Amino acid sequence: MRIKLIAATIAGALACATLGAAVATASSGAPDKAEVAAPDPAGVVPAATAPNARAAALVRYDATFVRQKGFLKITHPDTGNYCLKLESTIDEDTLVASVTPEYNNSPHVNISAQWYSPHAGCPLKGNWVQVLTLVDGQTGLWSPADEAFSIVIP
Repeated sequence: MRIKLIAATIAGALACATLGAAVATASSGAPDKAEVAAPDPAGVVPAATAPNARAAALVRYDATFVRQKGFLKITHPDTGNYCLKLESTIDEDTLVASVTPEYNNSPHVNISAQWYSPHAGCPLKGNWVQVLTLVDGQTGLWSPADEAFSIVIP
């Protein structure tokens, strides 16, 4: 009986030591991947996680990136008109963009966001993509308005 009691005590001590070592290693070791933030592009905007996209962004109504990947900058020349400059590795002449309105960062609810492939309201050279945003005035007419959107270029 005494041998069983000693063996159980030793086993319990070893289990506690192993558990304590595992906890100490987890808390004092290198950070887990989930704990490491993605680097900010150009030190300003949080990076978007879009592993299969060449470019992706969430853009607020005031023409600021919430997060992005593959874009260098954004301009806002007119109401409802956004010009996004792509990295040079993405060819503006062959891309297809998918644009969706984003309500949380928009001032209105009945909104639309559209990719305008000719990008006539943006610089015609230099890898630009144009997005137009509109609001439904409840009269059957859609008017240009500053609204948030997301864009993905696969």
